[in-house]
Amino acid sequence: MMVLRRVEKVMRTDTANSSTAAAGAGQSADSSSLVDVDTYRRIMKSFMDMRRYQTALFWAEKVTVMSNNDPRDVYWQAQCMFLLREYHRAAYVIRSRGLDKRNLLCHYLAAECLAEAKEYQEALDVLNGVSCETLANNMAGPGLGRNESVEGVAVFDEPNKCDVLASIYFLKGKILEAMDNRILAMDCYVQALHKSVYCSEALDALVQHEMLMAWEEKELMQHIPMDQQCTEPERKILKVLYESKLKKYYESIAPQTNIEQTPVGSMSTNLLHELTEKMKNSKNIESNKAAAAASSLPKCFTTPVPNKIMSPANKILDEIRNTPSYLIQSSLSRVSVLGSGGGTASKQETPYRISRPPVSVQSPSAIAIGNCFDRLDGCVDLVVSKAEKFFYNCDYKKCMKVIDE
Repeated sequence: MMVLRRVEKVMRTDTANSSTAAAGAGQSADSSSLVDVDTYRRIMKSFMDMRRYQTALFWAEKVTVMSNNDPRDVYWQAQCMFLLREYHRAAYVIRSRGLDKRNLLCHYLAAECLAEAKEYQEALDVLNGVSCETLANNMAGPGLGRNESVEGVAVFDEPNKCDVLASIYFLKGKILEAMDNRILAMDCYVQALHKSVYCSEALDALVQHEMLMAWEEKELMQHIPMDQQCTEPERKILKVLYESKLKKYYESIAPQTNIEQTPVGSMSTNLLHELTEKMKNSKNIESNKAAAAASSLPKCFTTPVPNKIMSPANKILDEIRNTPSYLIQSSLSRVSVLGSGGGTASKQETPYRISRPPVSVQSPSAIAIGNCFDRLDGCVDLVVSKAEKFFYNCDYKKCMKVIDE
């Protein structure tokens, strides 16, 4: 009996070992036949970086199929089409899957494709069809990660929610401005700046398109929430860069007396008063002559009152005079009502505050703020700003000197 028990025990051990070996062989065979979709994502990204968009589109379409239409892969497929200027096709890829109503990045890209195709009303319908704030709130965390069903490491750096929302509001402003709705466009540009203070295109649209007066530009600068979205050094840099974009010809620059300044002829104030008096006297004489001539005519020849026929230019000027000026406070108040935070809001009240770890002194990319300002003096925006100030101050020699340098 003892011998039989030992034989049964040995047989059980051999059976267990053989089954374990078979399972291991099966697992190794399965792992050798697996395909990593991220490999093809990296291939697509590499060709995009090298501006081989047609090749990138080839692999992006394959990745979309392999990942079973993952939203991030659909987005990059449409992105390749956008870069190839196939705008209608890119919008169809997104909208046919309903991602323009479910994914924030796809929502933004579909609208931009339609806008680039000059389909402004359709693009506006996409933007108004769903709230971008709702789509952003449905995303977990500050980044815009891929679908949770897709495992693995993210291949692409994900944009910040604030930057995407700012881009959406800026795009909406561009569309409204193209449709000649400048008031609502101004609102969207202001909201874009409040979502992300780094959206410089929104400030350019407000400043370069003559939407704001000089004092309104300064009012806007005071309400941009730099304190909530920037560190103190970043706030100083951003303030200098943005103020260089504001109007220069309203600034009172003190006259400079040096040999390089262009001489400007000075007019005596007495001569100016004398000319003004002569103009008034001549106007009074002409009006008196016209009144005397009208009174000497018989009533039957009285000149009829002319109809108020105005030229197009005078009509526009009359409408401007009779229409109250649109103040920047209206846009700023709308932004505060929407809860995007104003210049007086605290850091806790700002819903999308950009938070970054403090800069390490040992970081190779860290530089002193003084050195940073010295280097930024040579950037295009500050050089152009300096030249503009000399130009509007009629100091043309210095203006040309700055440009030539």
